Amino acid sequence: MKKILSLIIIGSVISLYGCGGSGSSSNTDPSTVSAKITLTGAVVKGPVASASVTIYQINSNGSRGSTVAGPFSTANDGSWSGELPAGSTGPFEVVATGGSYTDEATGETVTLQTGDELQSLIPEGVTGSVTAAITPYTHALALSMREEIKQGKTPAQAVTNAINSALSGVGFDVTQVIPPDPRNLPANATEQQKQYAALLGGISQLGQNSTITSGSTGAASRFQIALAITQDMGDGKLDGKGIDGNPISVTTPSGAVTLPPLDASGTSLLTTATNTFTSAQGTSYNGVTVPAIKNIGVIPKDTTTTTTTYDFGTTPGLPMLNKSSEIVSS
Repeated sequence: MKKILSLIIIGSVISLYGCGGSGSSSNTDPSTVSAKITLTGAVVKGPVASASVTIYQINSNGSRGSTVAGPFSTANDGSWSGELPAGSTGPFEVVATGGSYTDEATGETVTLQTGDELQSLIPEGVTGSVTAAITPYTHALALSMREEIKQGKTPAQAVTNAINSALSGVGFDVTQVIPPDPRNLPANATEQQKQYAALLGGISQLGQNSTITSGSTGAASRFQIALAITQDMGDGKLDGKGIDGNPISVTTPSGAVTLPPLDASGTSLLTTATNTFTSAQGTSYNGVTVPAIKNIGVIPKDTTTTTTTYDFGTTPGLPMLNKSSEIVSS
């Protein structure tokens, strides 16, 4: 009798927990549960230590949306890591603020001030593990993204187009390749990492151009100069104008000044500055081919035209004029 009673009790317990009667178990298929997305990256202008990295939604008009994740802190080598919440879809803007770095060309310690930031992008539909470099070159892509949205693209389209512009303009994805310290290349750095580091050093070296240092922009911080050059190269020309066609403003201790044009026909001066930087680093960059910046962040011209046709009425005594317009995009 005791054995029968015991079996009944055990059976009841198994039934209770096995069938979910208490609500403590779940029949959810694990494969249907969205996993968190792992993030790794680095903030490099050289490596920015003690920076804060925050992930934001991108609003439909290109403005910064709500916070998705972060802030995450960078280590001394600029590296950072974090997670996106399960179910995150993107695209996202990645923003780094604060911290300090050693300027590549001068060796000067530069501290980012209030309002200083570098931006990057994460495309729509990412899963698993995601890499996000944050550099002046990714900053140029973020500026390009906003201009494309102004021209009618969705955030997802604009982010994809901006990243693709870097692929064609530089030869690799500047949001995915993590650049090492341009002044201290590791032995195991890949060719693309070395190229990226060289291009970052080139921006710093270009900031030493006498047109910049001897003029009203000479009093600006090294970061402000680098940021202005980043804005300038977005349209494929170092003409002192941004991707929106407006003059670029540079913040100095005495107020805002305009960035002077350096090369109104292209970005060859940036290539020259990059080669000057790499030559000054001894044998570190031996054998590295410096890519020429062609069109990173360049916005395609709006080729939409309006064709107007007129239909004149032929009924005697009743002149009739109908006008119709057709939008043609090429």
